[in-house]
Amino acid sequence: MGDRRIRRGATLDSASLPPVPALAVPALLAALAAGCAGVPASPPKAPPALSRVQARSETPDDGRVARLRGPVARLEEPAPQRETPGNPDGPPPEAKRWFLFPPGPLLYDPYLAAQRQSRTAVKVLFPFGGRDHQRIEAAIGLSRSLLRWKSEVDPDAASELEFEAGVFARFDEHSRDDLEASDWRFGLPFVWRDGDLAWKFHLYHLTSHLGDEFMAHTGRKPLAYHLEEAAGGLSWDASRSSRVYGEAGAAVYTGDPTYSGRLQTGYEWVGGKWTSGLAPYFAVDLQARKEQTWTPNRTVALGLAYGRNFRFGFEYYRGRDTQTQFLKQRIQWVSLGLTFDY
Repeated sequence: MGDRRIRRGATLDSASLPPVPALAVPALLAALAAGCAGVPASPPKAPPALSRVQARSETPDDGRVARLRGPVARLEEPAPQRETPGNPDGPPPEAKRWFLFPPGPLLYDPYLAAQRQSRTAVKVLFPFGGRDHQRIEAAIGLSRSLLRWKSEVDPDAASELEFEAGVFARFDEHSRDDLEASDWRFGLPFVWRDGDLAWKFHLYHLTSHLGDEFMAHTGRKPLAYHLEEAAGGLSWDASRSSRVYGEAGAAVYTGDPTYSGRLQTGYEWVGGKWTSGLAPYFAVDLQARKEQTWTPNRTVALGLAYGRNFRFGFEYYRGRDTQTQFLKQRIQWVSLGLTFDY
């Protein structure tokens, strides 16, 4: 057996050494040289801070307005926005920001229990106190923000121009679903909100038409009803779950038998969401118009809301007829229906 030990003074044959990787030798030499020179290893460089303009570009603003209170708006929780570091030495932000068709809730929510808010809905009326059988009321409409502008100085303040339009029709279920009457409405509300308070100045047009089938069966002639009104409203989010509002209107142009003058007020409450995503709601609306001799028209609504847009519930109404073709008639009914706000 051969002796593998190396005697003192013997020379090493390169062939007998274990192989060394080619990249290991330069790396080892560089490490020894740095250690002998006493040069510390340089720490990794931190990324440069983002300027305000760069930070804003990283997290674009979609125009939503943070509202911690308010019964309707809080049903749609805005998506959390990622915070990015700002640079105080960067250029100052713009004074205002403009958004076309911004998403999310309106700055001034439509009234839940009011009978003439532009929304899509269908309900069955069960009249009593003089009416003989049920009717069906259907509405096709929407309320939409056209343009919103926000101030970076005061994040709680914003303004917007809205558009609302709707058609409200009533059908007689026991007379081959004949159209009895319909109201047509469109308007442009201008809204300003600061925290829990919102103001609006609202210009809208309302006209009324009698159904052809109804005129053929009854021989009744339609009223030449049309109205252009300027209205002012105030909405206050009294708590996280409730709000109160008031509104007054004066006619700019009228047709016979239309008169100038309208008052409206109401209260709304929306409870917290259940595990199913549903939330209970309750609302009261009071309205009086000069052309109806200031008779109070009362609506009480309650039901379940799913998100900000969809509701299923009951209504109780008492006062003058909601169809302006029959504005002098007294009516009282309970309804069951679906409502979709957009």
